[in-house]
Amino acid sequence: TEKYESAADVFFYDIVPAPETAQFYDAATQTVTCVMNSQGLVVSAVSWEKSGQPVEEPAFTVSDTSDKLTSRLIINQVIEENSGRYTCKFTVPGNEVLEEDLNVEIRNIEMLSDEYKLAKTGESVTLSCSLQTFSNSETNLLWYKDGSSTPVSGKTESRSGDVLTSRLELNDLQTSQLGEYRCGFGDSRSDKSSTLSGVSITTEGDTVLKDADPASLQCALSGASSAPSAIYWTDESGKEYRSGDGDSSYTVQNGAYQNGAQTTQLTVTPTSSGHFSCNFVMAQFTESRRVEVTVLEITTQSATVHKGSDTVIQCTMTGPASAPTVTWLTGDASHTTTTTTGQFADSSLTSELAVSAVSSDLSYTCSFRLNGETYQRAVQIEVYEVVLPSEILVQKGQPVTIQVLTQPLLADFTPYVKGSRVTEDVAVDGPATVDTESQLITLKYAAVYMPMTVTYYYTDNSNVEHSLSVSIYIVGFTHTKVGLSDGSKPAELECVLSGTLPGSLNGLVSSYWMVEGEKKIVSPTVAASSVTSRYSYPTTANTVDMEVPCGFTILGSEFTHSATLDMVALTCTTKLQLDKDGAGRLQCTLSGSQHVEPISAVWYKGTEQALTQSLEGGGWPDPVTSALTEDLSAGAYICRVVMGDGTEFSSLQIQVTSATDPVDPEPPKPPEPTEQPESGESKTPLIVGITVPLVLVLIALVVTGYCCFKKHRSRRASFTVKTLSMNSNSFNRPESLIYANTEGAGAARAARYAQQYNTASAADADPSYANLRVNYRAGGGGAQIRGEPRAPTKRTAPPPPGGRTPNRTDIVRNADTGMKYNRDFDAGSYSRNLSPGRTQTSDA
Repeated sequence: TEKYESAADVFFYDIVPAPETAQFYDAATQTVTCVMNSQGLVVSAVSWEKSGQPVEEPAFTVSDTSDKLTSRLIINQVIEENSGRYTCKFTVPGNEVLEEDLNVEIRNIEMLSDEYKLAKTGESVTLSCSLQTFSNSETNLLWYKDGSSTPVSGKTESRSGDVLTSRLELNDLQTSQLGEYRCGFGDSRSDKSSTLSGVSITTEGDTVLKDADPASLQCALSGASSAPSAIYWTDESGKEYRSGDGDSSYTVQNGAYQNGAQTTQLTVTPTSSGHFSCNFVMAQFTESRRVEVTVLEITTQSATVHKGSDTVIQCTMTGPASAPTVTWLTGDASHTTTTTTGQFADSSLTSELAVSAVSSDLSYTCSFRLNGETYQRAVQIEVYEVVLPSEILVQKGQPVTIQVLTQPLLADFTPYVKGSRVTEDVAVDGPATVDTESQLITLKYAAVYMPMTVTYYYTDNSNVEHSLSVSIYIVGFTHTKVGLSDGSKPAELECVLSGTLPGSLNGLVSSYWMVEGEKKIVSPTVAASSVTSRYSYPTTANTVDMEVPCGFTILGSEFTHSATLDMVALTCTTKLQLDKDGAGRLQCTLSGSQHVEPISAVWYKGTEQALTQSLEGGGWPDPVTSALTEDLSAGAYICRVVMGDGTEFSSLQIQVTSATDPVDPEPPKPPEPTEQPESGESKTPLIVGITVPLVLVLIALVVTGYCCFKKHRSRRASFTVKTLSMNSNSFNRPESLIYANTEGAGAARAARYAQQYNTASAADADPSYANLRVNYRAGGGGAQIRGEPRAPTKRTAPPPPGGRTPNRTDIVRNADTGMKYNRDFDAGSYSRNLSPGRTQTSDA
């Protein structure tokens, strides 16, 4: 009895193995037991181990009682390999484990005869088997046929030390004695058997690589007196495989029976080594043969290694019955390699390849040679590197974060990047913090105030230390120019990022401006210690002062700021009339500037500079006024205001007139009464006053006479029409003025020009429909007018007489008339009354 003290109580217990030492011969199963004897001790779990390793199914089965105080271990594979030390373990409160050992010895009966023997009736056949018995064991080895539990007579035994040998002699062999024989005692039977057969069956097994090609197994029957009635295959579990049963996981092909011989072939993909049996069903019995299949498995151990480090890769073949040979193949001869191959044991062989100073990804092939066949597997070496930015820009006083990554990105790089630490070449306010995650290591500084170099140290998976450095540069924004505009032109904005910059940033920096919510990409100007971005911001009279966001992206970091847009207004005198003394005042006032002071105003008359006036100290940022009062004279003036940043704003031209210029003249006043000139005074005004009207009267008479002469020659009469309306197609034609010898002909033409095509006759046409004016010649005479109709052509309309501009309006006509527009104009401009006596008036 042993004592166990828990945190709350003391228990006495005893674990009893049964049996303490177990001795087993061949059997279907054997069982060992452990019993926990204790009062009040609660067992939460029971487990079993063999030689320090947990037992596993299907070789073993564990069965416990409900209180777990009794546990049984069932040995399902009673073979010598399962001999050894077994331990039962009871888990009690406090997760303490109480255990006890027991020993198991297993000895198997060995069949000494061939597995298959060809026997003819009338012959004598001897079968034999042996067993190494335990000391003081009284055992008789008996023989059993075809699975029967009744022993077969005719056996003899002999003993040499602890080895017992049994022989079965069959004389004058009969057909009924053909079959499968095993030796044993009690419930124990030999694992192997010896079969006496009247026919010969040869077998051919296969060796395949797992998850590769299928296995091909063959059996050949010979010496049969008749064709088998059926042929099929079975596996170790008893599953049958037959030809034509529709299962696509395997195929069975049976050859034709000929002269006592027939073949069968099974193609199947096995998952583990074992055997299949071919079965030929004969007239009186079934002949079976076991066909072995060996499944080889090659497992590999690839490597992930830091660039430049050494590594080891591995290949293991399991499953062969004998030791294979192994070689390593690769197309890369630039790396030094060393091969180490272990001893073949437990159907397993392992080979390792050491590779030095790996600089890139590599692929090697391990090649095993077994029974004339070659089996290969590829083994990969993947190279990784630790990367971090070589240069980082940060604004002064701001935190900085440095990310450490692997390339390629590893799913979990904690085994490959270990022992992270950093050093700095300058004093910092606080140490860096190192945060490690599965795919990312982050180095953080709370604030950085001066340029520095950070060195990062780490150890790779080969326990080799490496270091990487990153340079941190300090930058900041400066304002060199405020964008000024009066709304008449764009404002020139500028953002400048300056500081200690890396040697070359060409192609590594970009800039942008946010304009009304839209990002405008701008190419910046890169200098030795600054990066400048400029943008012409469009402005109007409605634009107001604002801060325009700007930004830079440099080496993956983004820096944002804003530039100031300052809208100003220049208000000036629009026009000026000097007084009679030539005095006046011109002035311009600049207002709205909040960031840049106006420094001077320059006045120009024409292209000549009239005045330069300093505006500094003029009251800015309140409105500042410049005035010009001296030496003014008639002409055009301009005022130009110069700002502190060099920006200039100019006024429009200011017209200055003298007192005598006709600018907005007053209505003429009645002449003041004058006194008669005295004798001797000049009479020139009187002569001019009489002569000029006489000359004008003579000119009028000449013009009137000429006009009367022309009127009587042409003798043309006309209708007096206020307004002449023309459609858009005929507006530019001279025919819009209708000429005819008679009123009827004129009406017909008017109807045609008005597009009254449905008019019954020309006499019914209404010339006033289109407000057309019809002129016809007095006295007729067809020879005096051009022939009609005249082909319509586009011609330039004649200019109105006297230079008068006709008053036109567009009138939309009804769509049914076929006319979209008529253009009305003052027909009075075109009326020519040639003979007052022949003039008629139309109502149009």
